[in-house]
Amino acid sequence: QRNTIVKQENGWQGRIDESGVMTGQRRYFQNVWLTQEEKLCANLSVTWTDGDDKHAPELLAIMSDETACRARLREYGARMCIEQSFRDDKSGGFDMEHRKYVQRPKNG
Repeated sequence: QRNTIVKQENGWQGRIDESGVMTGQRRYFQNVWLTQEEKLCANLSVTWTDGDDKHAPELLAIMSDETACRARLREYGARMCIEQSFRDDKSGGFDMEHRKYVQRPKNG
């Protein structure tokens, strides 16, 4: 994000972290060009993570061909929870991908 250049419809051009989205704010930009070469047009939803005692809030930018809006941020948040859950299952001691599963015969 620090080196991703965007060009907005109003002509403003700069890095995403220079777009004026302050900590705690959300902003939505439609039809922005990404990279200085303007190779990709997308919609950009920008917000901040909550942060906690160990981590400062971080800028979060979602690029999509769908309309930039709060719904995009919610979709991304849900997806990241699911992916984090899979990552935890794989690395959190469960080692799911290397386990053998055996179907037990039914009693009866």
